[in-house]
Amino acid sequence: MEINEKIQELRLSANMLQRELAKKIGVAEYVVSNWEQGRSAPSIDDLKKLCVIFDVTMDELLDMDNFSFKPLN
Repeated sequence: MEINEKIQELRLSANMLQRELAKKIGVAEYVVSNWEQGRSAPSIDDLKKLCVIFDVTMDELLDMDNFSFKPLN
């Protein structure tokens, strides 16, 4: 699951509107909308805030259990 999908999933599970999440984080509502639509991504500081707000670890937020990467040689 991509970060934009995860943010939306967590927000909806918390029965929270985009404007409510934006207010908690301290960003404009359009910023949350852009995150959820995949137009932009949260900063590291905003990722930390999302973890606190939704009571999840960074690994959960970034869906690290389903991440795979093969470095180039």
